[in-house]
Amino acid sequence: LFRSAGLHERLADVCATWGLTIEGVHEGGVGVPVMAVRTASGVAAALKLGHGEGFAQQCRVLVAAGGVGYVRVLEHDTSETHKSALLMERLGESLAHTTPDPAEQTRVLADAQGFKVIQAQGTRA
Repeated sequence: LFRSAGLHERLADVCATWGLTIEGVHEGGVGVPVMAVRTASGVAAALKLGHGEGFAQQCRVLVAAGGVGYVRVLEHDTSETHKSALLMERLGESLAHTTPDPAEQTRVLADAQGFKVIQAQGTRA
């Protein structure tokens, strides 16, 4: 699981610093695994370790979004202290898994944002 040099140590350091307990690994990701964790106060969360400017940019976008349309960030550190760590709210199963139909996915997302989906005349609901 943690084949990269130093990844296990980075994970242990971040978990100790932020008071996290590892509960498992989120399946289906690409690259470094996203860990299912729990905070010291009992909040279910997801921890992602990354590196480089791309990861730092991802953190900036998620923080700026403030949980609107994106996962909510609980903690983040893109300094050399944790070598890029992102703690996010833990979401449920992926929409693609629970709702495979793209039209239905659109309705679910619109509803979550408080939008009303209007069917074009002559199309199926």
